Amino acid sequence: MTERLELDVLRAAYGDCLIVRYQNGEVPRHILFDGGPTRCWDDALEPHLESLWAEFKDEDDQLVFELGICSHIDRDHIRGLLELTLRLLDEADGGRPFVRFNEFWHNNLRNIVQRDDPAAHSAALASIVDENTAALGLENEISRAVLASYSEGNKLRQSLSRLAVTTPFVSVEDEPRERAGGLIVRVLAPSRKRIEALQKAWEVRAPDAEQLAADLDSSIPNLASIVTLLEFGAGAEKKTLLMTGDALWTDVIEGLEAHGYPVDGSAMLDVLKLPHHGSGRNVGAEFFERVPARIYVISANGRHSNPDAKTIDMLREGRARSRPADEPFTLVMADTLTSGKKARRKEVLARLEALEAGGCTILRPDGVARTLKLV
Repeated sequence: MTERLELDVLRAAYGDCLIVRYQNGEVPRHILFDGGPTRCWDDALEPHLESLWAEFKDEDDQLVFELGICSHIDRDHIRGLLELTLRLLDEADGGRPFVRFNEFWHNNLRNIVQRDDPAAHSAALASIVDENTAALGLENEISRAVLASYSEGNKLRQSLSRLAVTTPFVSVEDEPRERAGGLIVRVLAPSRKRIEALQKAWEVRAPDAEQLAADLDSSIPNLASIVTLLEFGAGAEKKTLLMTGDALWTDVIEGLEAHGYPVDGSAMLDVLKLPHHGSGRNVGAEFFERVPARIYVISANGRHSNPDAKTIDMLREGRARSRPADEPFTLVMADTLTSGKKARRKEVLARLEALEAGGCTILRPDGVARTLKLV
């Protein structure tokens, strides 16, 4: 019986795009995590999907994904998915799309603030988002981008609906889900309690443009971000992958605890995708101490000062507290650091060189995607 577990880390520029490929028997299976920005679709995701299609298409000439996940609505995670669904819709008009999803997880804003009452706030939200954002007088670039991200999240939901793909709301309270082929997916975030608290906050006021932008820019995407723990195999041979989106490390710890995963440094993940492209605002040394891994993945190219040099410091410091100094580990850089301020890039590169000198293996970009063979 064929058993295989691989992780494709795509060159996603300043975003995230990863594909888990696994097999426990005759049928190869796939899970897509985020789609990166538009540049990722053009340069990496589309050509990589076409390569996978040529190798793994089924009898219907489709590359089947057991699951797709959009962790949250930020443009650097969702744009590539929008490009993908546009192609699939075009192909569906004349036949079968080259990719099919059995299910897709996407906690979009409309699901969050209207999950119990689909009609609530719809007119107010639609009028705010669908109007030209310039007419709203939003001078802040982030506010405009956030409003556009909401609109894009809604477009993704509509496209998946037209493709007849189910999009359930998921939260940490959900039971672990065993996918076909024996892979178990545990949802570590968001918390239903926090989502419901957010719903109540929306009920006490009608959202205006400025308030919507402020809410979206802070709490809503973070609360909606989907964090998952994947488990493949059993016993001593079990492999674990932690996919964090742009979550805060404290939320990740709480989700792991809710599912009974040890967070005292005694358990070892096989793969940890760092939150928020290696931003120092989303992690702490305590996180790396309590949740060590054999392989760490940073998906960033220097834009928005990601990854942060202090993140590398926290990784080294935290891991040293709970793991032997001579224990090997690997850091995968999904893309080349070509964006952002040169001085910041030099600082990060110096930290990476220091890690490498200390025994860490640094894997740099390799083509459109680097494949990590885990089983």
